[in-house]
Amino acid sequence: GAEAKHRGELEALRGELEAEREGVKRLEKRLAASERECEEQRATMDLMEKKLLSVMRSRELTDQKLIQVERDRDETRAIENAFKGKMKGLYDKRVRELESVQREYEQHMGKHQGAGGGGADAGRAAS
Repeated sequence: GAEAKHRGELEALRGELEAEREGVKRLEKRLAASERECEEQRATMDLMEKKLLSVMRSRELTDQKLIQVERDRDETRAIENAFKGKMKGLYDKRVRELESVQREYEQHMGKHQGAGGGGADAGRAAS
């Protein structure tokens, strides 16, 4: 009777051990699945990080190009202003030359009018 009892207990223990083994196998499978999921998430994060770095690099290049464009624009504006200044200087000089020539002409004509007894102005003063 005692041996049968022991055999029964042994069978029960073997059953529990088998159930425990099945439980461990299920846990190992779940752990492996979780690890795979973690790897996939890590790979996704690495990819996103690379994309972010790429976007940041691209933005930095764009900013540098923008700065260069603004620098070029300022340089062009400076050249245009210098050119306008030079042209205005030449124009003013030409105007002064023409005014000078006109004054000389008027003085020359005035001398001749004075000597010749007046023109339209002299006639109006007499009436």
